[in-house]
Amino acid sequence: MKKQQAPAEKQDIVIVGGGMVGLSLALLLCREIPQLSVTVIESLPFPSDAVAPIVQPSFDERSTALSANTVEVLQNLGIWSALLPAACEIEQVLVSDRGHLGGVTYAKEENGQKELGYVVGNTGFGRVLFEQVQEIEQINLIGEAVVESIMPVKGGSQIFYTDGQGGHVLFSRLAIIADGADSRLRAGLGIQVTEKAYDQHALIANVETDQAHNGRAYERFTEQGPLALLPLKSDSGVGKFALVWTRPSELVDQFLDMSDDEFLQQLHCFFGYRQGRFLRVGQRVSYPLKLMMAQEQVRTGIVLMGNAAHFLHPVAGQGFNLALRDCVQLTAILGQSLRNGEEIGSLSVLQRYIAEQEQDQWLTTFISHSFNQLFSTDRFSSQVVRTSGLLSLELLPVAKQMFFKQMMGQGFSRTNLQAFK
Repeated sequence: MKKQQAPAEKQDIVIVGGGMVGLSLALLLCREIPQLSVTVIESLPFPSDAVAPIVQPSFDERSTALSANTVEVLQNLGIWSALLPAACEIEQVLVSDRGHLGGVTYAKEENGQKELGYVVGNTGFGRVLFEQVQEIEQINLIGEAVVESIMPVKGGSQIFYTDGQGGHVLFSRLAIIADGADSRLRAGLGIQVTEKAYDQHALIANVETDQAHNGRAYERFTEQGPLALLPLKSDSGVGKFALVWTRPSELVDQFLDMSDDEFLQQLHCFFGYRQGRFLRVGQRVSYPLKLMMAQEQVRTGIVLMGNAAHFLHPVAGQGFNLALRDCVQLTAILGQSLRNGEEIGSLSVLQRYIAEQEQDQWLTTFISHSFNQLFSTDRFSSQVVRTSGLLSLELLPVAKQMFFKQMMGQGFSRTNLQAFK
């Protein structure tokens, strides 16, 4: 693997944050606009070789549902073949509401035999991304370095960072902030956010059942929050799933502290036996849920990306898919601006990116927020709406297809994937 090198004092693009979004964007930029130089700065160490552990939290033991659009982007980047052996295809989605009539099933046959999506482990995804960016000469990785501040200057931004050798200054034509939902750099720039706390936590674990899943994914709505089971690749004959269970914040510690048997009993109470019996549960972790949207995503020489720009409820699993669509659109706009002789960090260029993506961002955020609000209450009026809604979807094929396509990130996106074919 290539050694980490000190970058030139001037870079075309500096990305702060070496997680799923930061590395994906670096790869997109250099594959599609090879004349650009890109530096990625990450506070944690990058792996030293192909077998060294990846410590970036973005690449932990969680799993990510990839929409068909996302898979198409990864195919065009040439990295899907490396991800596919460990990916599990979603062939059918079953949506139900605990304790109420109504339920809806959507299969790939109803989607024109097109794949509905895939589920990949974040650790394996991170390994593939890291190996790919290592092969590109224009990408420089700086690990164990903290960006202290970003200052807009004429022609771009000045990035101040520290590492084991002291303080350093980089000039970048465009600085991209992708350091997470609680971005310190976003706050340092005085960018305000619109935020709503859900008083919920996402409880994450891998579980196994005594029946094979056959590519089925489940979304089970309950009065305390949605419960998702995403199919994982398994060679043992049992059903292996990634569980994402939304729990009220005041109850989450109770569920984390339960014995495995107690936890699985509770899971059966909320999910039922549609997938047979739950046999095992892996390590359980949780994180707080909120809706967050940055009130500014672009300034001259600066762009917010990923969770630093918008943080969604995981009910529809569209956080990374939306972020990748943002990355695709930004890359297309930057490529176009270079062909037109424009400066990539100019406000007019970056505002064009926002104009192209704002509808996609708004719709995806609205869907994720609305699903959680509607299906996380036991109010009678909400019960009537969601029960009649699920029944109607089974009776109205066009509405059903629109519902699932938007839920899976295939609906109203304006992102031009043709730019990457």
